[in-house]
Amino acid sequence: MSTSNFHKKFKNTLGVSPVEYINSEKIKFAKKLMKARPNSFISEIAYKSGFNNVSYFNRQFKKMEMITPQQFKHSLSH
Repeated sequence: MSTSNFHKKFKNTLGVSPVEYINSEKIKFAKKLMKARPNSFISEIAYKSGFNNVSYFNRQFKKMEMITPQQFKHSLSH
């Protein structure tokens, strides 16, 4: 199966692209890390969640959660 065919079948089956799916799983993991380790830096959470770029992590997090990672982390302490 070609790469483009795989991407098309994946999106038709799950409703999201493979990259979107992987990023959503990484964000779920990041949220678990933030809950378990509230004193961790956002950059540390980003890297441990599989993101190589903190800015990209912040954008993806906000896109999926409608709040920034910092806002999410702050909400855990209140």
